[in-house]
Amino acid sequence: MGSGQMSVFKLIDGCGYDALGVQYNALGAKYERRYKTCPCKNCLVSENPSRVWWEIILLTAAHVVYDETEASATSCRLFYDKEDSPLVRLETMSIEYVNIDRDFCGLKYATCDATLGNRLYALMEHRFEIGKRIWQKYKGCDHSENLFSLSPTRMDALSSRSVSASG
Repeated sequence: MGSGQMSVFKLIDGCGYDALGVQYNALGAKYERRYKTCPCKNCLVSENPSRVWWEIILLTAAHVVYDETEASATSCRLFYDKEDSPLVRLETMSIEYVNIDRDFCGLKYATCDATLGNRLYALMEHRFEIGKRIWQKYKGCDHSENLFSLSPTRMDALSSRSVSASG
């Protein structure tokens, strides 16, 4: 896990799934909620809250965001590739978990916006697929000499050229 890493879970009636269809989070705990509807600010006041939603978990350093007060004042801009990129911002985060000793914090944002949720979920599926291809290609190599650096602008090039399914 690294600072800035994002995980996306799709929840249906409180049961969460990552982009591999697995019900466990990065800490090995089953990803399930006691609540069965979306906890976003719109659904909290709705007579018909969504039973399908996405939770986006962002990792950061605990010395940067360390409590609910800090988390609720935190926002995250997505898809900021160019100056004229449309504004997509996650606001009013909450603490999912924090570990002061290891200096990491998981911030959570919940949304029932299917366009945003499906887009982020598809990106996670793409990330897992790239990871699988990299593992298959380099599983027999001396890993002490491998370094992979991915940026959003280079991921498509990596997935289609450098690490092709044929190796």
